[in-house]
Amino acid sequence: MAEGPARFVSVAVPAPLLEPLTYSVPDAWAASVRPGERVRVPLGRRLVVGLVLGPSPAPAQHVEVKPLLERLDAPGMPALTADLLEVVRWTTDYYLAPPGDVLRAALPAAIAPDENPWMRLTDSGRLAARLAGAPPALAWLASRPGGRVRQATLLARLDEPAEIDTWTRAEWIALESSGRGSPALRHLLVPAAAVRRDPETSLAALARSPARRRALETALVSAPLSAGELARAAGVRGAAVSALVRAGLLAPVDHVRPAAELPDPGFASSGPLRLTADQQRAVRQLVAWIDAGGYQPVVLFGITGSGKT
Repeated sequence: MAEGPARFVSVAVPAPLLEPLTYSVPDAWAASVRPGERVRVPLGRRLVVGLVLGPSPAPAQHVEVKPLLERLDAPGMPALTADLLEVVRWTTDYYLAPPGDVLRAALPAAIAPDENPWMRLTDSGRLAARLAGAPPALAWLASRPGGRVRQATLLARLDEPAEIDTWTRAEWIALESSGRGSPALRHLLVPAAAVRRDPETSLAALARSPARRRALETALVSAPLSAGELARAAGVRGAAVSALVRAGLLAPVDHVRPAAELPDPGFASSGPLRLTADQQRAVRQLVAWIDAGGYQPVVLFGITGSGKT
């Protein structure tokens, strides 16, 4: 998009649509957004990951255009290069396939996005949830272990899907967006500072709630655990753990588990590939058909890993 800042872009989204959708570009990104970038955008009641295809003409004045919400690739480093995008466009036209489906198939598995990501309540969101008149769904989110739920679960609790955009812009919630090649972020629970200072008093206050008391006792003698792990270790239901979080007796902590290192780009360069006898016969036949011209359907037979690609 070197011809100038882009106010609108065409985005291929994961939906059965034969045409991309138009989204507006925030001013801060207008000069840097590029074709091939992964972006998070609103689509109906969901937030999905799409790919920018290029600039789009301005829509009619009466048409409401939603904005790009998040860029998932570093500026100048799109997930798909221009030549791959050209192959995707050809595939879309030739097979009459939805561009979003074709683009998703073209993305490497290590950067394939999570279409139903976790949404986490921020510190600002926790303060807002305590205010009088706070949205019921926001207060509900604050009661969840770690203040986090899947996006689809939160959307089901909202009266209007647009609320999730409003909360994101207000920095009440944050998306935990990561692909399969990204570091894994685990949300664990530990006893709150006041409980660690005086565990006997905190446990005594739970005398009439044996399940909560067992959960707190387990947390005091264990390493940080997720809500589910703590419930299983204590032999109680998840509701007991959630109640301790709401009461401030358990506090959430984040633990980052590093992703496995990506292989060196040249790891497969172990010299020229040598075809087997069967592969050589197949190649000779394919080359003969190509040289003859015309159209020829071909089926390659072979088990997974036999070298068809």
